[in-house]
Amino acid sequence: MLSVKNQAGKILIFFFAAVTLFAGCAPPGPRALLRGRKLLEQGKYSEAVEKLASATVLLGGTNAQAFNYLGLACHLAGQTTEAERAYQKALALNPDLAEVRFNLGCLALDTGRLEQAKSDLTAYTLRRPNAHEGWLKLGLAVLRQAPATPLHLRSSQLASAEKDFSEGLRLSPQNPEGLVGLGLVRVQRGQPTEAAAFFTRALKAQPDYPPALVNLAIVEQQLNQRQAAIETYRQYLALKPAPENADAVRALVRQLEQELAPVTPPGGTARPPQTRTNLTASQAVPTETVPSPTSSKPATTDTTRTSNVTKAQSPENLSGTAPSATTPKVSRPASTSAANAPEVVQVPPDPVIRQAQDTPVVLSGTSAPPKLTAESPATALQTALESKIPRYHYRTPAKPIPGNRSEAERAFAQGVQAYQAQHLKEAIASYRRAVQVDPAFFDAYYNLAQAATKTDNLSLALSTYEAALALRPESSDARYNFALALKRAGCLLDAAAELEKVIAAYPKDSRAHLALGNLYAQQLQQPAKAREHYLKVLDSDPGNPQAAAIRSWLTEPSH
Repeated sequence: MLSVKNQAGKILIFFFAAVTLFAGCAPPGPRALLRGRKLLEQGKYSEAVEKLASATVLLGGTNAQAFNYLGLACHLAGQTTEAERAYQKALALNPDLAEVRFNLGCLALDTGRLEQAKSDLTAYTLRRPNAHEGWLKLGLAVLRQAPATPLHLRSSQLASAEKDFSEGLRLSPQNPEGLVGLGLVRVQRGQPTEAAAFFTRALKAQPDYPPALVNLAIVEQQLNQRQAAIETYRQYLALKPAPENADAVRALVRQLEQELAPVTPPGGTARPPQTRTNLTASQAVPTETVPSPTSSKPATTDTTRTSNVTKAQSPENLSGTAPSATTPKVSRPASTSAANAPEVVQVPPDPVIRQAQDTPVVLSGTSAPPKLTAESPATALQTALESKIPRYHYRTPAKPIPGNRSEAERAFAQGVQAYQAQHLKEAIASYRRAVQVDPAFFDAYYNLAQAATKTDNLSLALSTYEAALALRPESSDARYNFALALKRAGCLLDAAAELEKVIAAYPKDSRAHLALGNLYAQQLQQPAKAREHYLKVLDSDPGNPQAAAIRSWLTEPSH
C-alpha cells in the first residue's frame, strides 16, 4: 500500500535500509521514523501519528520526508487539519518533493476543495508527467467540478477531465480507475450506453472494483435494464468488506425485484408484468425510445417519460454516503486500491426519454413492402427492397478542425436556453452559430440534430448527425438517433445498417435491438430477423417497458 517509488522514494528506501542494518546504534530520530513508517503500513494510524510526530522533533524539525510521513498518518487517521499543516511544512523544507504535492491534492479532494486539488495535482503532473495516478486524480478533481460549472463551459470541463483520464490510461492501460473516470465523463454527457461499456471494461481489468460495479448497476437501471441492474447490485453487495451504503442498495434491489415480480390478479394465475398500451393484444407492437439531449445538452420537455427510478431508489440516495477517502501516498500510489476510486456517480434520477410511435412507412410506388414466399432465398428481400426503398446519400464528412470554443460555447448556451423554452428556431440558429465558430464542437452538432428532428427538418438532422459521428464515431447515442432519423426519412435499409453498427459495438444495447426488431417486423417484413432481435431485448432487458408487447407479438402464429 505504501510502496515507495521515484527518485525521492529510492533515497528513502536506501535510508531505511541503512537504519535497519545498524538499528542497534541508530540515533533516536531515525529509529522513531522507521517505527512510525511500520505502524503506518500496518494501518495503526493513531499510533503512527504519535511516533512520527516524535520523529520530526528528534530530527530537529528539518526532515521533509518525516513531515510528509506525519502528514500521511494524520490524513489516514482523519486529522485533516494536522495533515495539511505537516504536508505544508514538508513542502517548505523541500519544495521539490513532488509526492507532497500529490498528497496535498488528495487531501484537498477529500475535503472538497477542488480548485486547490487541481492546483496541487497539476503541480504534481508537471514534476511527474509519467506518473499515471497524478493524471487520474487530476481528472477526478476536474470531473467533480463539472456539475457546478456554468452550462456554456461544462463541455470544456468534461473534455478536460476526459483528457486527463485518457493520459492516465495511456501510461497505465486498462487501469480500472481511469476506465471508471471515462465512464463518469460519459454519464455527465448523458451517454449511459457508452458509460456502461467503460464500467464493463474496468470490471474486466478488476472484477471486484467497487466503483465500477455500483456505477454499472446505476447506469443499467437508468437504461431500464432492471434485471441486469439487480445482478450487478448483488455483486456489489457481495464485496468484502461490505460497502458503506449496503443497506440502501439492498432496499433498492428489493424494490426492483418487486417491480419485476409476476402480477397475480385476484383469483388468477401469475403473469408477467404488463406494459400499458393503447393497442389491443393482437395489435400490440413494440416501440423504441429516443435518447434525449444530455447533461450538457438541453433536456427535452416532452410530457411522456419512462423511468423506473423513483425518489426512494434514486442514485442520489444510494451515493449519499461519504465517498471513499482518497488515499495519499508517500510516493505514487497503487491505483487499483478501492480507496483511490472515484465516488459513486450521480446519475439523474428521472431521465427524460421521448417515445417514438412506430407508424409503418408506405414505400413510394407500392402500398406495402414486398413479401417473400416461403421458398424465396433470404437475399431476395434485400434486392427487392433496394429497388423501391429510398437510400440515403452519405456525405461522409472529414473530421473538422477545431475553432473558437469559447465563442461557440456562448452560442451553445443560448441554444440550450431556447430549446428548453421550446423556441426551436432560435435554438437551431444558435447551435448553427456554435458549429460555424467551432466546427469540432460535438455537443452542438448533437443538439442541432435533435432540434432539427423535432422540427421535422430531416435533411438538416441527417447531415448534422453525420458531422457529429465524424467527430465521435463511437457515440452510440448519436448513431442510434441517426438511425431513427433515417427511418423517419424512409431510408429503412440505411437505418438498419446504422443500428447494426450500434449492436456491433454494444451487443447488449436493448434500444438498438428493439429498433431493429421493429424495422424487420413492421417495415421490412422479415419476421425471422425481428424475432431474433426481440428475443435479445427480452434476454438483455427482461423488464423493458415494451416486453409485454414483444411477448404478444412472439406468440402470434404468423411470427
